[in-house]
Amino acid sequence: MALYVDSAYLEDITTAVQAAPISGVTMNPSLLLAAYEHGQILEPLALLQKMLEELAGTIFIQPGATEEEAMYQEGMKY
Repeated sequence: MALYVDSAYLEDITTAVQAAPISGVTMNPSLLLAAYEHGQILEPLALLQKMLEELAGTIFIQPGATEEEAMYQEGMKY
């Protein structure tokens, strides 16, 4: 069994990683918005870069765009 943190709030993610053997992180536009509303000011790409620097494991991030080409471009940027 693999455990993933379903969050975009970096403080919660690092706390979870310290507490349990986490396999990675999953996040989507709603979670990114919730993290922003919680006071996190990192843009999605900066958040992703920070996670790659600080965490081991797989990171899943869902594009927030609604049009096919924009989703593709966002995915390529990540």
